[in-house]
Amino acid sequence: MIPESRPISAYPIRIRGRQFAVPDDLTQAATRRIRFALGRLAARIDNVDVCVSDENGTRGGHDKLCTIRVHLGWAGQVIVSGRGAHVAAAVGQAAKRAAGVAHRELKRRWTLKRKGGARADADQEEATHERCRSPSSGVCAQ
Repeated sequence: MIPESRPISAYPIRIRGRQFAVPDDLTQAATRRIRFALGRLAARIDNVDVCVSDENGTRGGHDKLCTIRVHLGWAGQVIVSGRGAHVAAAVGQAAKRAAGVAHRELKRRWTLKRKGGARADADQEEATHERCRSPSSGVCAQ
């Protein structure tokens, strides 16, 4: 059964700047871009942390760095980064990467949970029966 999905805006996005204050227009643009990229995964996201930094200061170049951390609840978290000449480009690149990595991680964890859960139960049951059959174990001796 598929869990009910919550609205796209249900998970909080925290945006902070390192070495500079993030203007409101950039915050709104980054929020919109991240929500668009992660929209189909909204039901499985707890929150998103975004850190934007300018590595070279005023020297210019492709030095704007955006790091996005997506908290996926039971599936852990993913951390990706993007780099660009402008903050918007770095955020866009990181958001696109975050969506792909989060989707793969959720798919991988779901597969492992389904396969590992059944296999782990079977292995545990087999180990219990093995101990019961062993005369020297004394566990299930009758």
